[in-house]
Amino acid sequence: IKCFTHALELREDLETRDYLSQAYIRNSNLPEAHKQLQHLTDAEPENIKIYLRMAEVAYMMEDYNLMADACEKAKLIDGDNPQMNFSYARACIGQANYINAIALLSKAIAVSPDEPYWDAYLLRGETLLKMGDANSAEADADTILASLPEQEESLLLKARCQQIRGEQDAAMETYTKAIELNPFCLAAFK
Repeated sequence: IKCFTHALELREDLETRDYLSQAYIRNSNLPEAHKQLQHLTDAEPENIKIYLRMAEVAYMMEDYNLMADACEKAKLIDGDNPQMNFSYARACIGQANYINAIALLSKAIAVSPDEPYWDAYLLRGETLLKMGDANSAEADADTILASLPEQEESLLLKARCQQIRGEQDAAMETYTKAIELNPFCLAAFK
């Protein structure tokens, strides 16, 4: 950090500022990292990657308004970017705006059919479950498990859905599968 800061005092350089932002992130100085990323967006306002990194930094700071703002700017550049839609959905979830989160996650899934966006399926399923829609949540878990049968988080989601619907035996069986995959899975034991 000291070297990058000194280098920037000598001469403004976007690459050095990018390295400085990464150093701040690794050093858990997230407000300073965000400040450096803001300098980068001022210099390159059409670079969506900077806004996405800003959104990640805001997510780590648990500042969902700042995250939504970065995502909104990224959306103006490329509204179909799956990563942007996923990040924006996480910001909406942090703001308890679940309906918009579901819409954004659905769009992230829809615009990446060649390579399924498994994290978006999982987050959408978890959000649907929060909203009380166990059937749709389980459908997302099943979609993931059809291709990734050993995906622990999806097994846990499926088991929670089964449990909510009162299917205790099926839930126990699914939790047992999760424990077989990871004997240290406390959520499954619980």
